[in-house]
Amino acid sequence: MDTDFLGAIREEIALEGLDGISIESLWVRLSGRQNFSIKLTDKSKVYLWRCLVTLQGLEYYEIPIPRPPLVIYNSLESFDPDSGRLIELEQVPEDLYPIDIVNQDGIYGSCSTYETRKNVTAKVKADGKRPAVTLEEAKQIWGEKLVIVASQEIRENAICGPLYDPSHNWSNMLHAYCILERIGRSRYNGCMSVGPLSLQLFNMPPKTIFYHTKNLVKLGLVKKQ
Repeated sequence: MDTDFLGAIREEIALEGLDGISIESLWVRLSGRQNFSIKLTDKSKVYLWRCLVTLQGLEYYEIPIPRPPLVIYNSLESFDPDSGRLIELEQVPEDLYPIDIVNQDGIYGSCSTYETRKNVTAKVKADGKRPAVTLEEAKQIWGEKLVIVASQEIRENAICGPLYDPSHNWSNMLHAYCILERIGRSRYNGCMSVGPLSLQLFNMPPKTIFYHTKNLVKLGLVKKQ
């Protein structure tokens, strides 16, 4: 049982990357998290929101249009392990995170709304510590336009784990970092190099993707199978 539920919440937010995560998507991620210690109900969500707002290293943004519902996609469903071929699925979830690489003032990752979203942290947190709005009020004011984004340090820590090195200069390996970010967002399901919602979304030649993933393997951050 994962008893550090606040750490689990912070990690789920961080793993969603620079794009951030909407409130409803956070509940989806927590409900699918292995051994999460709190059953998600309307009452527990109110409690978790109050706890969430007290966590440091998180900022709140209003994006231009509401974030569509998150549908968990298992890449292995589109792959036949016996033949090694892709299976054409009738329905594939919408990709919520278009690739748009950011490298500004020590902030990097992929975020399609980086230049257009508005920081509303001060409206969410009173004195930077306590909730300024209830969960219900946040839904009424922003709905799915409200996304929560972890700091660069927390996001790197989440995707690198024990191999996290704060001195590592990812700006020199920006595409590799964004690929790692994408793989981290896949959670337990992993990320395919081909097929729907795969690394092909980066619109790079297969050799280039192979080069970047090879560097991540060398760093011990990615395993191929």
